[in-house]
Amino acid sequence: PPPPPPPSAASRFNAVVAAARSTAIANYVMDIPTDSPQEEKRGWCGDSLAAHRTLSSFFDMRAAWIKWTQDQAYTSSMLEPVGTMSATVPCVFNSGLCKNDPRGQGKMAGILTGVAWGSILPQLAAFTAALSQDIRYATNIADAAGKYAGLLQAYSNNASYLYPELLNVTSAIDGYNVEQQGWPSSAYGDWCPTNPYPDGKGGGTGCTSVSALLNSVYFILDIDAAVTLLRISSAAAGSIDGPPEAQLVEWAGLARKSFLEAFLHQVSVPPLPPSTAPIVGVAFRDLYPPNVTHHGAVNIPPSAQVEAASGMAAMDRALNDTDTTRAALAEMLAALLLNVSAGNATPVGGVIDMAHLGRSLVSYGRPDAAFALLSANGSNTLYHMAKSTGTLWAHPGGADGGDGKCSSHNHIMMGGSVGEALYGIGGIQPSFIRDAVPDAGDFTEQLLLAPVPWLPAAPCGAAVRRTDAGVASTSWAAVADSGSSETPWRVWVNVTVPVHCEESLVKIMVPKSVQPNAVCVWECGFQQQPSPTFETRWTAFDDGGGFYKTSAAVPPSAPSPDTTSSVCTALWRSGSSTGKTVPGISTMYWTPAQQGAAMFPALTVSAGSGTYAFHAARCAP
Repeated sequence: PPPPPPPSAASRFNAVVAAARSTAIANYVMDIPTDSPQEEKRGWCGDSLAAHRTLSSFFDMRAAWIKWTQDQAYTSSMLEPVGTMSATVPCVFNSGLCKNDPRGQGKMAGILTGVAWGSILPQLAAFTAALSQDIRYATNIADAAGKYAGLLQAYSNNASYLYPELLNVTSAIDGYNVEQQGWPSSAYGDWCPTNPYPDGKGGGTGCTSVSALLNSVYFILDIDAAVTLLRISSAAAGSIDGPPEAQLVEWAGLARKSFLEAFLHQVSVPPLPPSTAPIVGVAFRDLYPPNVTHHGAVNIPPSAQVEAASGMAAMDRALNDTDTTRAALAEMLAALLLNVSAGNATPVGGVIDMAHLGRSLVSYGRPDAAFALLSANGSNTLYHMAKSTGTLWAHPGGADGGDGKCSSHNHIMMGGSVGEALYGIGGIQPSFIRDAVPDAGDFTEQLLLAPVPWLPAAPCGAAVRRTDAGVASTSWAAVADSGSSETPWRVWVNVTVPVHCEESLVKIMVPKSVQPNAVCVWECGFQQQPSPTFETRWTAFDDGGGFYKTSAAVPPSAPSPDTTSSVCTALWRSGSSTGKTVPGISTMYWTPAQQGAAMFPALTVSAGSGTYAFHAARCAP
């Protein structure tokens, strides 16, 4: 018989999402998030910090994370100097000292650990506080988070340095930057990235990939997290021992200023085969990677991809949507990811890469590149892991699990970008996903529902997320413009706003080149339920069964409704609101596409609780 057709991009995407969910379940042992249930079996902090957005997209993590981060704060309180965090929690205590690495001693200088591991205390605590809106919890843990940020600041560049408040690298092992400012335990970095330069260990991949840029990214994000906790908490000024909010804000401002000056460059990056032309553009890049070793392996400088994505995550708040730098950064990061061949994506990087790559692509307006990352096919891709074992691995370039050579094939740390399936492409974005640092006194939970229906490989799909207000869902079906007046573009976007949710924003995206005066939008879900319905499992995670099942009021072929009937009410026509009243909908406005922020233009609608079926199409002459 002929060979079966190759899997579609959408089916590969589905397999990666399912594998990430299975890996997450397998790694929660005794209520502790571990890094592999069959090998290390420890609560390694960097793994869970990298994957925390993905875990929150699948499960209600509030109770588990409140308990675990409180354990982290207690562990930190038992260590010196003040603010110290270990690489694993729980730790093994002996005579008041945390063993830090339960697999053996002597691997690191002192108890201090890499910033992508220790930073779980402020960053996951802030994320959990925003997720839960638990003021008592935020108040309880804000001090520990601030002390950790204060410890990093004590090692950051002081005012005598060219770039104050950046967190450099020092190493007593190599004599690197001795007696200079810098974090002395910059060892893990972008842990175990796929890299083409074998070092004789780990199947040809080096597990040391550090830079001052990556250290500084985590320092900035830690400060933001400490500020978030103070703003959510009820702690009064002077009631905490850690740095006050004003001091944290000052540090963040200086660090971001130095970050732009030190790391924003026009760079040229050699491509991966079969491409031959260098990739040229603006990116965050550390041009002077440090000479350090760890586990006997020399430092492999972090890839341009991981530094670009991480820098974009740290600077997201500082670059407004109209800043041309955002657009240039977005294009360069997408080019770095998509440099292998059309329809494919660069092999996955290490733990920091996967923590920031997907979120930066989405936030900077390139959801198409995020989809490519999650659906790429190749020897070092997420899909390669998913199809072989149904899980994600620690070393993506390792042995094929299908051959029975499993060594570490159940690590959630590589799932850090999979959460963008729900948050970025499925478009279910609670405020804690969009706003890293809330304004003081502003903790309103406003939901944004903004699915991306115009990805060629995913013209229909659905996403579901449980919230404390109820179930939020999106579903869509789009038909691209064929160029014929008889078959113009059209799209259905159906959403459910939870009953107890604040008034939410819904974005009905249209093709990139479409102008507002050519768009007509109807709401067709109030008068009666359109028929027939279809069901999808695109980002529904568990084969459409049980709680995650969702339906949309439109068949996959996205037919045009009878817009003249009483079923549909016209909302928008030829560039302006029609003024017609639809229960639940209050205001609407046009949101243009913006390079570096939004790939597609959209009609943004303010909607109360309920289920809506929006249909958009090119206006008839």
